[in-house]
This record gives sequence, structure tokens and C-alpha cells, in this order.
Amino acid sequence: MGRLAKHGEDFFNLFNMFGQCHRLYISRFYSMKILAELYSAVTGIETTPADLKLASERVWNLWKLINCRAGFDRKDDEPPEIWFQPLNGVDREYHLKDYFGTTDLAREDVARLLDDYYDERGWDKETSLPTATKLEELGLDSQP
Repeated sequence: MGRLAKHGEDFFNLFNMFGQCHRLYISRFYSMKILAELYSAVTGIETTPADLKLASERVWNLWKLINCRAGFDRKDDEPPEIWFQPLNGVDREYHLKDYFGTTDLAREDVARLLDDYYDERGWDKETSLPTATKLEELGLDSQP
């Protein structure tokens, strides 16, 4: 799940970049191919799905850099402690579970998901900063 999250974020970020609604009933009809065709038609700039994916990833990394500059780091990406405390229901306790609701998740499980997410994004697992390699790959390695 940690690895898949990056790709979903990058896709839905395109709707934000386009100023387009991404409610489920609207966004489900779009694909990267359709978004690239729309962008090309509106701007006159030929673009591909790969171009859009890269542009969205660049934006996501810029947001991360801005947040890191403001003092945010890995601790701010971690869930609060209350997630790991059972909730008392009327007839049972509710624990944090995996997507399928079959396995209880401990803090270590969530930390591994975050590690996977950072790895998929090309971010340092300790500092949460995009790595130099990732910044170079995205053309974000130069200082103004």
C-alpha cells in the first residue's frame, strides 16, 4: 500500500494541477491518456501521459521540499498515537487493521508502509527529504 499510494497521489494531483474536479463520479472517466489529450488540445503543447506523470511528481516533490523547509519531517508523516489504541465499542474493541480488516496493525507495520512510500518516492527514509538522485531525475537539483 505504501508503494501504491505514490501513484494514486500523482494521478489525482493532475486534477489539482488542471483545476479540474476529481470527485469519484467525475474522475473515474479519465485516464492518463485522456488527460494528456485534453492538455494537448487546450494548450497546443503536445504532451504524453509520461510527461504528465513526471510533471505531477515534480509538483509533489516541490510541496515536500517546501514543507521540509518549514520544518516538517518524517515525524509529521507518522500517524498519531491514538491510532494504535483500541476504540471501545458497545460490544467489542476496534483495532487499527489492514485494508482487508484481517490483520491488526502495530506502529512498526505502519512505519514499514511509510518506508515503502518514501522508497517509492525516492525520499530519504530518515529525513523524509527527496534524495539528490530524485531531485536530479526531476530537474529540481539547481539552486536559484
